[in-house]
Amino acid sequence: MPKESVKRPAVSFVGREMFPPSHREWLDAQGDGVAQIEEAFAKWLQAVSKFEAIAERKVYNNSECEETDLRFHRGGLAALISDGERIAIEESVFLAQGMIDADHFKAHVGVIDQHLAKLTKRLHEWHGALEDQADVPQSFKDGVNVGTHALYR
Repeated sequence: MPKESVKRPAVSFVGREMFPPSHREWLDAQGDGVAQIEEAFAKWLQAVSKFEAIAERKVYNNSECEETDLRFHRGGLAALISDGERIAIEESVFLAQGMIDADHFKAHVGVIDQHLAKLTKRLHEWHGALEDQADVPQSFKDGVNVGTHALYR
């Protein structure tokens, strides 16, 4: 009896390619690169919004947040940061090749950079070193035994 196909959740918030963009010269380029990056930009913005809504519910406003929630949160932030940087790099290449104009580049990369700054800040706030956490009182930081506290294991 054949197994039924099971739809698995996506690992990434934005579709990733088998090879990174820097290896494209080794592959046959197909389709309109500008249209593809426009689509990737729109999907990335949607993914950022969806992630923020989920993170609000599962992490930021969840008094029972678990290790798995934090792992998904950290992984999601990392994936979105990576995908945003990839899109900005591709837009830079398209600008250099004259495939897009400077105004288009500035508009898209400006929006990307705003989101990347927020995502990076969240990554540092929630997953950075304790001494870098601005919202944690110094008295708590001073009381943590770095060798035995769960945050450092």
